[in-house]
Amino acid sequence: MERSLEQRYAIKFCVRFENNATETFQMLQKAFKDDCISRSQSGKWHKAFKEGREEVADEPRSGRPTTARTDEDVDRVLEVLRTDRRLSIQQIADTLHMSTFVVHVIVTEDLQMRKVCAKLVPKVLTQDQKELNVLRCQELLDLIQNEPDFLNSVVTGDESWMFEYDPESKRQSCAWHTKSSPRPKKARMSKSRIKTMIIVFFDIRGIVHCERLKRRISRVRTDIKDTVKLHHDNATSHTAFIITNFLARSNTPLIPDPPYSPDLTPCDFFLFPRLKREMKGKHWETVENIQHHVKTFLRSIPVEEFQGAFQEAKINIFDICFSSCFIEFKKQTKQLETYATCMEKGVIEVRAAQKWFAKFKNGDLDLEDTPRSGRPPEFDEEDLKTPLKEDGRQTTRELAEKMKCSAMTISNIFNQ
Repeated sequence: MERSLEQRYAIKFCVRFENNATETFQMLQKAFKDDCISRSQSGKWHKAFKEGREEVADEPRSGRPTTARTDEDVDRVLEVLRTDRRLSIQQIADTLHMSTFVVHVIVTEDLQMRKVCAKLVPKVLTQDQKELNVLRCQELLDLIQNEPDFLNSVVTGDESWMFEYDPESKRQSCAWHTKSSPRPKKARMSKSRIKTMIIVFFDIRGIVHCERLKRRISRVRTDIKDTVKLHHDNATSHTAFIITNFLARSNTPLIPDPPYSPDLTPCDFFLFPRLKREMKGKHWETVENIQHHVKTFLRSIPVEEFQGAFQEAKINIFDICFSSCFIEFKKQTKQLETYATCMEKGVIEVRAAQKWFAKFKNGDLDLEDTPRSGRPPEFDEEDLKTPLKEDGRQTTRELAEKMKCSAMTISNIFNQ
């Protein structure tokens, strides 16, 4: 600060001798060398002294009080947020005449709040629908527990449109590029008017039929032809009187499906998404080509993946039942809060609690973690170039599976 004041006095002296700003700065550089102030600072003070300023010290600044973050201010911010939780930090600061920095600290640190966007869901369920959802899941869970081979006799089905051309999604068109490479572009496309509806029935062992069910089960699933149970969603075409009446007359048991629950319908979370990813971005020209490719692709899906889909549906059913019990338990007792208070920061997450609850419920009372095989943390980075050249749109997870390493390792290599 002292060296800066000395230079200001020197600038004032040069102004008195009628030196211009450039000459003044050159003299400062020659006299103070590396300690010389910047050219902009020299020009600012030269202009100020030339306009008649006499003081060389900085002018006093109003600033803001350092003790603005008080309990009273926290209560004021909380009261404003309760009236409208969509207000921005700037709007709160303007309303309370506080700095945006102080408001941000109060909101994020004192109130432990963060601004989140609403989650987009297909349907917002009413309370009655939620209760029905839980009731249906509990019925299914009881059936699965009472009859271990229950899922083996379930045939699920649904229908969906297949287009001659269906544009790729934005996620599908992602590709790995270096910082210097240009961003790829693609034209906006729309779905083709040529389309055909595919109706698929499958069970835990694979595709049963992809057009009509009829007597197909009797030919390809002889072991479950007398115990087969049909599962489909609650679409209008499935719940129409003519359909329910036909199923009743043909003595076909219908598995109850919770309302608006795509995570419990294998067609919605497994088969159709995978099929449409395969179909997107390609021109099939005719309906016959679409049908041929769909049938070929469906028959190529391994049996293990169908088994995994039914197992995932079973896990999702259990999760809904567990979440319901967990919420009910929380409403009726204070044991969870007491446990969290005793454990403080050591309390586990809800997802971890669900995992251990499922493990104990299945009869495994071992408290030790399941041993993991692990993956090698390192590999030859040159080997990564080959799969990238073959397909630059692969995800880090797909590359990790090919290279037999963790996805974190692949991500770190790309970031480097």
